[in-house]
Amino acid sequence: MDFWVGRQPIFDGQVVVQAYELLYRQGQQGLRSSDQGDQATAQTIVHSLLDLGLPSLTGGRRAYINFTREMLLGGYVELLPKDGVVVEILETVDVDDAVVGVCSELQRAGYCLALDDFTPGDARGPALLPLCELVKVDFVETSEEERAALARALRPSGHTLVAEKVETEQEFEWARANGFSLHQGFFFARPTTVQGRVNPTAKLSYVRLLSTLRQPVLDFDELERTVKSDVALSHKLLRMLNSAGFGWRRRIESVRHALVALGEEAIRKWLSLVCIASIAADRPQELVVQSLSRAWFLEQLGPHVGMGDRKTDLFFMGIVSLLGALLLRPMDEIVEQLTLAKDVERGLLGQDGRMGEALELARALENADWRAVPVICGDLSTDPGIVARLYVDAVRETSRILGAED
Repeated sequence: MDFWVGRQPIFDGQVVVQAYELLYRQGQQGLRSSDQGDQATAQTIVHSLLDLGLPSLTGGRRAYINFTREMLLGGYVELLPKDGVVVEILETVDVDDAVVGVCSELQRAGYCLALDDFTPGDARGPALLPLCELVKVDFVETSEEERAALARALRPSGHTLVAEKVETEQEFEWARANGFSLHQGFFFARPTTVQGRVNPTAKLSYVRLLSTLRQPVLDFDELERTVKSDVALSHKLLRMLNSAGFGWRRRIESVRHALVALGEEAIRKWLSLVCIASIAADRPQELVVQSLSRAWFLEQLGPHVGMGDRKTDLFFMGIVSLLGALLLRPMDEIVEQLTLAKDVERGLLGQDGRMGEALELARALENADWRAVPVICGDLSTDPGIVARLYVDAVRETSRILGAED
């Protein structure tokens, strides 16, 4: 049985990732657990998560996992590590003595419980609020006045408030100012404005270096001078390459050593990543994680969609696909500054073509849009089950490389 899992980061007030919500569906049609029977699906979820390894999916952070009534009563929570998960009680759960009893036992056992999509007058509140540490509030489904009222009512009782579906930085700032400690949504990747904003000189130099890395033939002497002229860039490259994730027998001692040890194609990839990390110095670090996950996924996807000879282009497209959010500029302006193949340009701009379909598939997986995944897989003539495994492998590899560096 195919098992698909996506993840969405949950940030603190400093935009540092504290946890991930794991979003799962079953089968090629992306069916919800209630579509095919909770008991069988719950067993699939839990065992699949155990097989995949929670730490590799979350980088060692907590995993928020949705639980229906049937899944709670089935005892599946206790198969998961109590220090590794947050049990999200869905808004569809009908609360009775059985549910309260299970939640009480989980709390006493040390599990962290959260009420999902909490609203004013929520019927779950009287019985379950005393048992839950976290309360998640949907910013799309509630008004500002309702959210403020919930914050005033819940904060004195010690509940941690989680803002869900935060779409803009203005909403994020409002949530942070009104007592919400954790935040979830797309705000980190959506610039508030692009007019009148000037990119710092250093960031422009990294964009120019990215363009250089896409030249047909690399001049290693010129590349070495460019990298060595930026002490911070040199340090990041050497620190990354000497991390446990690479496992060199000998330590990489210099930029020249790095260029020779890696070779042309590998240095394009990893120096591109270092450029993105440098550009993201004042932006949420999760953008770097997401960029590398996309790049790794798209590179591995290539042979499965008839683009095995374009793996480097696919990797690069993934790496630069979030430059708009990193630079707070429209992507069409950024594309003009990069040396890209025409189909990669079209893909980044959301235009027709297989490159664009591949990038759209990566986005669908990240957003757990399980209805879209099999449709795009059909367009690309690839198997959704294989794609799901490639995505999980990409998340794991990203955690390995970036986690080892930390």
